[in-house]
Amino acid sequence: MTSVVTAGGISVTIRGAVVDEGETVLDRLVSDGVPGSLASRSAKLWGPDAVPLAARRLGWLDLPETSRSLPDPLAGPLGEARGTGLDRIVLAASGGAALAAEAICRTAGAELTVLDTTDPHEVAGVLAGDLARTLVVVVGESIEAESLRRVFGRAFAEAGLGGAELA
Repeated sequence: MTSVVTAGGISVTIRGAVVDEGETVLDRLVSDGVPGSLASRSAKLWGPDAVPLAARRLGWLDLPETSRSLPDPLAGPLGEARGTGLDRIVLAASGGAALAAEAICRTAGAELTVLDTTDPHEVAGVLAGDLARTLVVVVGESIEAESLRRVFGRAFAEAGLGGAELA
């Protein structure tokens, strides 16, 4: 047996025992009420010990509706940045923030450079781009985010650019 699943422009083909096992697991998830619990945002789905944390982390379930309003407030700042010649956007983020931004930009056909590491070679590769055309958005308050904020701030200063390109 063969099964093809396509999502986000990527197709995955599975064959043989994997298909059968997948169908078995899917049937069990449905019979155990997992899809309904997820849809109703039941934090109990992850067990009693995880309820407090899970309750705070179910907001992603609303993203198909809530994210539709995001382009409007972003249009102004994006147009302003482009109007000043900033057409290269670098997102310094990790985890969900980076993944979400990549997915949104890929769907919209927008270019985005995601820097989700402090690896010196990766950072140097991003810094090698045209900083005069670069808008950097640093997400998070971790030591890694602060390190990247400082690295880009120094690079902008050394290039004779103001810090306005660093958000």
